[in-house]
Amino acid sequence: RAPSLARQAQRHANVTANVSWPASDANVSWPASTTHVSRPASRIQRSSSHLRQRLPASHGQRGRHDVASAAWVNRSGPSLFCWALVKKDSLEPWLLRTSLKHRTGVFGCHQHIIYSDEELVLDDGDGESVLPTPIPGSKAWLAPVPGTSEAVWHNTNIFMRAWRHMQESGDYRQHDWVVKVDPDTAFLPGLLQRQLKAMSGAPKWNSAGFNFMRHLDPKEPIYIVNCRRWYSLQGPLEIFSVSAADKFFSNLDVCTSGLDWEQWGEDWFVSACMDKLSINKREGFDLLLDRYCSPTQNASDGRELQGAGGLHGGCASGIWAAVHPLKTPEELGSCIAEATAHADAK
Repeated sequence: RAPSLARQAQRHANVTANVSWPASDANVSWPASTTHVSRPASRIQRSSSHLRQRLPASHGQRGRHDVASAAWVNRSGPSLFCWALVKKDSLEPWLLRTSLKHRTGVFGCHQHIIYSDEELVLDDGDGESVLPTPIPGSKAWLAPVPGTSEAVWHNTNIFMRAWRHMQESGDYRQHDWVVKVDPDTAFLPGLLQRQLKAMSGAPKWNSAGFNFMRHLDPKEPIYIVNCRRWYSLQGPLEIFSVSAADKFFSNLDVCTSGLDWEQWGEDWFVSACMDKLSINKREGFDLLLDRYCSPTQNASDGRELQGAGGLHGGCASGIWAAVHPLKTPEELGSCIAEATAHADAK
């Protein structure tokens, strides 16, 4: 197994190492209403304004749908609609380009959409480009939460525009789960798909009885709390059942009318709104390794995590569907490579 793991990790590492990123997106000529494009050297071509639904290629080799991997979903099992929001004037576009190059992250789901606060192009360096859907308007700002000294991004205003766009388009309704992923997260959708499938279906009994908090049915309005320490939904990986997404999107005005939402971070608003709407929680403490949750104990069995800040050990373990935060393309690409190799070897 060790040589196989080494080869897989090196193969994924080479993907990031060989990226030749465009120096600037300033001279791009934008086609109207286009979500995905394939860009030859000379121009951007118009593609479908709808989301493309094809499985990602194996290790960057396009057209192969027969290779199972933690890096992307397969055709069986629960289907994932994944999305992300990117701020143009930040490192986030480069982080998403890294995930695109690896054909994983939100790009490895059954269907995905990227939102941006301004127009930009995400180019993988191999002629494949993605045009995020721009949702211009008021910007996010970094400031303390009222009554505390803790500085957080007040970004619910931008996410509100994304949620309303998703509700209007309705594309997510074709799937079982709606998954929001932050750009600085190493996310393996194939692994998440397997984990959600294992938590779904007929109730599973053991010596302790049936733990309904670990039982998932996408037809029920539920969302997953993924941090044991705070018993909270952490923003890097937000998972709603499709029925929960329907209820959440259609009742945004109910939540904004009763909550001081403009003063909160997006994940705080989501949790408060879900509770206000009586959308049920389920527990998924072994899905996300987040430094801002407890870095030593987050998994459902309470096991200790190894490595600096817990993150390196999380990448190498191959057990976490998402690891956060990874703030540079090099860190993100390395974690994706290591996590995919170990998860695929299990």
